[in-house]
Amino acid sequence: MKNEHVLSGLMAKRAELAGQIETMERQIRALVVSLDHVDAAIRLFDPDVRPSSPNCRLVISRFAARCSGLCLMVSASPANSLSLN
Repeated sequence: MKNEHVLSGLMAKRAELAGQIETMERQIRALVVSLDHVDAAIRLFDPDVRPSSPNCRLVISRFAARCSGLCLMVSASPANSLSLN
């Protein structure tokens, strides 16, 4: 195949980007857990305070939904069956 080196380079780049997405998703989950813990500590000192920003939660949930949708799209696409043969 004439373009085998191009295809293998693109597949490597795709794997690199997918790995970065997974890493960032783990970081986001860890940050959300930390934020929840800080919110809980704040409520211990003042139960009437609601420190959680709805915008922050909305952005996180939209990001998670978008990533889930992308993962489903990728796993269902015929591109996953690419071979170099």
